[in-house]
Amino acid sequence: MTSQESPKWNEFSNKHGKKAWNAFLKLHKGMSQSKVSELYGLFKDGQYTIPSDATSTTDEVEATKAKKMKSAVDKEKSKPKVETTEDLVLEYKRLSSRLTRFSRSMTPEVKAEGEARLVELAKLTAPRNYECTPTDGWKLWTGPTQASLLVNETKRVAFRCSRSWWAGNYQGAKYVSYETVADQGTLDGIAAQYARRKTLVPRPPLNGVEIKLPQSARDVALRGE
Repeated sequence: MTSQESPKWNEFSNKHGKKAWNAFLKLHKGMSQSKVSELYGLFKDGQYTIPSDATSTTDEVEATKAKKMKSAVDKEKSKPKVETTEDLVLEYKRLSSRLTRFSRSMTPEVKAEGEARLVELAKLTAPRNYECTPTDGWKLWTGPTQASLLVNETKRVAFRCSRSWWAGNYQGAKYVSYETVADQGTLDGIAAQYARRKTLVPRPPLNGVEIKLPQSARDVALRGE
């Protein structure tokens, strides 16, 4: 570097290093090499400024890549979100828990909206055309853990639930048969049979919609009418 070299040349040289000439050449496509060489010397002496609209092949390639990437990202963002069954079941469980815990403090509008969404989620995650009636027969399978299996034996549809869920909703309910197995693997095997038939629902049934067992003496009396 000499004292005659301009600050802009120093900046350009530091940026491109040993490839400064090649970079300068690419910024002057279409010119003869002798003309570019002349400008290169003037640029070093501070007597020439690179045009602001000059772009190198590398710059153009990077710009093209950036444009394609942005287009791909925008296209991905515009796609409607596809929710998996796992997503829907998780939302169902969260919403069901929230309604159970906080429904008393909710406004009627918020509560109604939540309950409507719960029914929608139930339909999206249950076997197609599943409908429950008050006279359906049920069977609760329990094992050595909290994990249980509640089966609508009339419709041959099984729901995964827990002992605590059953105790909190239908403990002592009539019109239900019970089966206890010693090994959790046995219970999982039964669940797998329903899964193969695509009639296994990985969540508890929605009270009053997907299960209509009587929950009180009055319900029992009404069912007997």
